[in-house]
Amino acid sequence: MLRGLYAKLRWLAKFSFAAENDNMIDVAPLDIPASTAGTTKAAAPVYRYLMQQPDHWMRQAFFVGRPKLPISRVVESIQANNRNVEETAQDWALPIAAVEEALDYYRRFHDVVEADAMDELALSEELARRDPPSP
Repeated sequence: MLRGLYAKLRWLAKFSFAAENDNMIDVAPLDIPASTAGTTKAAAPVYRYLMQQPDHWMRQAFFVGRPKLPISRVVESIQANNRNVEETAQDWALPIAAVEEALDYYRRFHDVVEADAMDELALSEELARRDPPSP
């Protein structure tokens, strides 16, 4: 019964999203494996403003309509600048609900975001070793 309800909710979410964002294509639904959620049951919260990019090296969510903006950048700016949700939404030209979703995603899946940060740091260090700055 719940599986059928879940499928209907996902279908409705995709339909309403597509109606509002006809120019958006290649949006993958945000499915979260049970192991990431720290449970034995599948967890798949439905986010309206977040999406995954299956071909991107980062595993975290990105903002719909902003394919180069991972949620970590917005969350880091909140933390670094001591901003509230409304100020952050204005700074990044995002809906308040999108920033709230990013914070919820970070609270639930900070391990994914932190793993991406570690991968990014390792990549930066590797590139610095390969091409050291000239004196």
